[in-house]
Amino acid sequence: MGKRVVREGGRLIVVTGGGTSGHVVPAIAIFESLQDIGYDKSELHYFGTERGIETRLIPPTGVKATFLPVSGLQRSLSLDGILRNLKMIPRLLVSLKRSLEWVKANQPQAVVAVGGYASVPLSLVAVLKGIPLVVVCYEATPGLATRILARRAVATAVSGNDLSLPHAVRAGAPVRRELRKLDRAATANAARERLGVESDEFFVVAVGGSLGSKAINEAFVDATEILDLGADTAGQYVFRHVAGARFLESHRMPELGTSRYTVVGYEDLMVDVLAAADVLITRAGASTLAEVVTVGVPAIVVPWPQATENHQLHNAKLLAAENAVVVLEESDLTGRSLAVEIEALRRDHQRREQLTRNARELGAQHRSDSLARLIATVAESGSLNVGES
Repeated sequence: MGKRVVREGGRLIVVTGGGTSGHVVPAIAIFESLQDIGYDKSELHYFGTERGIETRLIPPTGVKATFLPVSGLQRSLSLDGILRNLKMIPRLLVSLKRSLEWVKANQPQAVVAVGGYASVPLSLVAVLKGIPLVVVCYEATPGLATRILARRAVATAVSGNDLSLPHAVRAGAPVRRELRKLDRAATANAARERLGVESDEFFVVAVGGSLGSKAINEAFVDATEILDLGADTAGQYVFRHVAGARFLESHRMPELGTSRYTVVGYEDLMVDVLAAADVLITRAGASTLAEVVTVGVPAIVVPWPQATENHQLHNAKLLAAENAVVVLEESDLTGRSLAVEIEALRRDHQRREQLTRNARELGAQHRSDSLARLIATVAESGSLNVGES
């Protein structure tokens, strides 16, 4: 850890954003990083939406939170989409009013926006009241809210090499402390033991995101059956499937011989899973890929084609160009195509090690405290033109 940040008097930094784990988990990572450089939980606050997963994930952190009724803009021109957008306007107005009242009462030193519609009300109030705004962008293709807010931000923290956003500063992506500190080589055996995976078994994990993915779920179940049938691989596979709670009731269990398979709705043992996995199958959201490279786990990524501006494909291709992940587009995703990719990695230990090395190298910036120190600098000075104190 670097030099401790010294602050005067009471300080308050607010992180805003949410709706899905892709925004909430980075917010939690920012809180952890700020605590690592000397901030207390009492100096941190979270603003999100009462409609998102943050209502479950934030309270256990001990950070105080405010949940607003704000909802997102529907891009569909269907009647349902139009009606939802009409309901969005009064929710936004209420959220703006509550944000303004809270800011007047609490006077935060800085607001940090991690993206998504939930970040908009408090960020707009921060700009209106002259409170320094830091926008954190970890997507290869920034979302609409991020692009708009970046114009008025003191700094836009980016994780890649694209510095085209206004006030861009390369600072790495927010990744949870337990993953920033995770040493797979040192912890894999113990993690596998806790998960019941033998040292000679090939451990494959599929994760479709916090909500799950129907396409990945169906392909992975089919792939497990295909791999289990292989005469020279039978008994060597252990499969763990994070299918998403909404899919559990209708989930089809694979018919396997000697391979073992476990399905869960939400993964509470993700650190052990990432430490132990020989191969991870996952989506290509920016926060997910930041975790992949921070930890250095061999991954097959399946970009979600409905993501805004197809940004998940762009995220994935950037890492594939560095030989840090394997990309399998959803249009090519079947049980057989997924089984082929998994079996190819099982047979090629050097390839898996190469993916690990390249990913870890790209993840070095995420393991640093650069982002926390950038936020702290803005909170303490209102600008970036100061040295560390």
